[in-house]
Amino acid sequence: MTDASLARPATQTSAETTPGGSRFVRACLRRPVDRTPIWFLRQAGRYMPEYMAVRKHHTLLAICRTPEIAAEVTITAAERLGVDAAIIFADLLLPFTPMGLDFEFVAGEGPVVHTPVRTLEQVQALRTDRTDELNYVARAIEKVATHFAGPRADGDTLGIIGFCGAPWTLAAYMIEGGKQSGGDRNYIETKKLMYSNGAAWSLLMEKIVTVLVAYARQQVEAGADVIQVFDSWVGKLSVGDYTQYCLEWTTELVQRIKALGVPVIYFGVETASLLPAMSETGADVIGLDWRVPLEVGWKAVGAGCAVQGNLDPISLFAPEEVLKEHVREVLRAAAGRPGHIFNLVEMGRSAVLLLAHGTPDVLGEMAEYLGKVTGGRGLPQEVVEELQHRYAQIGLRETPGVEAPPLTKWTMTQGHLLEHALAGERVYVGMRNWHPYIADVIAQMRIDGVTHIKAVCLAPQNSRTSVGLYRRAVLAAATGIEVEFVAGWAESPLLAEAFAERLRPVWTEACAESRQQVPVLFTAHSVPCRTIMTGEASVAGARPGTPEQSSPDPYPVEAKRTAEMVADRMASVGFGDKDWLFAFQSQGVSGGPWIGPTVEETLKAIRAEGHVGVVMQPVGFLCDHVEILYDIDVAFREMASELGLKLWRAESLNDSPVLVKALVEVVSGEYKATVDEVTVPAGV
Repeated sequence: MTDASLARPATQTSAETTPGGSRFVRACLRRPVDRTPIWFLRQAGRYMPEYMAVRKHHTLLAICRTPEIAAEVTITAAERLGVDAAIIFADLLLPFTPMGLDFEFVAGEGPVVHTPVRTLEQVQALRTDRTDELNYVARAIEKVATHFAGPRADGDTLGIIGFCGAPWTLAAYMIEGGKQSGGDRNYIETKKLMYSNGAAWSLLMEKIVTVLVAYARQQVEAGADVIQVFDSWVGKLSVGDYTQYCLEWTTELVQRIKALGVPVIYFGVETASLLPAMSETGADVIGLDWRVPLEVGWKAVGAGCAVQGNLDPISLFAPEEVLKEHVREVLRAAAGRPGHIFNLVEMGRSAVLLLAHGTPDVLGEMAEYLGKVTGGRGLPQEVVEELQHRYAQIGLRETPGVEAPPLTKWTMTQGHLLEHALAGERVYVGMRNWHPYIADVIAQMRIDGVTHIKAVCLAPQNSRTSVGLYRRAVLAAATGIEVEFVAGWAESPLLAEAFAERLRPVWTEACAESRQQVPVLFTAHSVPCRTIMTGEASVAGARPGTPEQSSPDPYPVEAKRTAEMVADRMASVGFGDKDWLFAFQSQGVSGGPWIGPTVEETLKAIRAEGHVGVVMQPVGFLCDHVEILYDIDVAFREMASELGLKLWRAESLNDSPVLVKALVEVVSGEYKATVDEVTVPAGV
């Protein structure tokens, strides 16, 4: 945006002649500036190809702890955006390690402290004498400060921002421990300790402040012009609790950092009611999040304090002219007064939502689960019992186990692997027919600040009926969140390669053992004819090239197309066009006729042609399901044996690295999947 009105001067003066440091620092100190300075939270992120390239090879913590890489990421972001300040690439929790707390970032969970601090004895054990171990952040700041030491084209120098967490927020991370350790967004464990154990709370606050002051000193001595104190979770406190339990310690931190000779910015989220108390810390700048109008927030903190903010991050999804007007509104509210820093606060978050069918956790839940699948229609008891028998055959138990159920396990694993491959973008998993339900997962995404969801069905072939149910469930729960729904990615080359990688060794083994070319039977789940096409017709023919009846729904064509692409990638091991067939499996007993040909009739045809074996590969499933572990491994294998056929099956994709690469391409847009709809529901 180059509209001249968006860069309206805050106070008419010259960058070359105004004393007191960079434009950014002068604004922090409420001194005159030639124009309003600007910078953004999370300046280094997934929008940068350079950052994504780094994240492919380094974890978040590895970047933070490697000065050369942290400096490179910081510099690249600041130069790309043309902002007035560069914030060092680091993480709030880095001080935990020298304090003796082991933590890591767990895929799908975020930061996890393995041994939460919840007793006086644990607080007493925390170290405060090892802050020199954090000097890698200072070394990164030195490199950034050296790079930006000279004046820019406009005569101004770039401000360098160091940062640390606030006592309350770091204590909350320490005590809650993260989701895997019982972490709670209501901060129950933290407040319990705060209310009930004054000695432990005071000692914890004292130790955190001691470490943070030393940490901030390192950053200032390395060249940081300003220190920002992040109080990410302070908005979860009442004014009374903040004043009684936190204000004293935050004030001590702020004042001791100011004594180092730099301005302090104090920023929290959802803090409208806390702003007057936050200003009592004496921070030079109070960060305003987008929920409070800038003029209201400035009045709350007082004229003697500078403010930073406060564009609503969702404005970025608006048309450009609307976005420009939102920027002008912020500038008009500041009214050119000294002490305003423009900031895009609490950046909107994008996340991936993987969608799957779901499966019960224990056998006793089968009737309830089937009610979800059928939309509440009851099934005969003998059907329920038969399905319980099948699920028992594949490992489902009467009582919950330590691990996830055998079918859920692989879906969750795929989510974790994808999150790791996406270099930090959160990946959630929602189920249509069982826990965790799609609506519940989206509710958690909303709490986590997600503003854009890319929803991907773990069923790559698009059936407008079945995939449409996922789509409706997502959109119904995602009011106020932008949703991009990936409906089909059946022709992903990497998906085909993932299947071919699993198929090659088992087909080669089968041919060697049988001493003949063994046919491959590709399968996908059958669906009722009425959901696919007009009339009670089925897809005719099993072999390649057989004409198919016209269908208004892409599912049968896409399923067969995936099989064709897998077959093409088998040529390197002597696989030919006549070596495969296609069938639909696991037809139901309700809803009228289901599409075929069926596996049962195709197996009979294979045996009739004189074959002694067959390799099955389901290409409509991305991991083990009951349709694979029971229908193929038990029922079809038994039938094949009765026909005189030996049945092999290609291993399911499950944790396939190639599948994960395929999902990365789908999510990133590198593979142009079928996207049903990109919508921003009313109320954003």
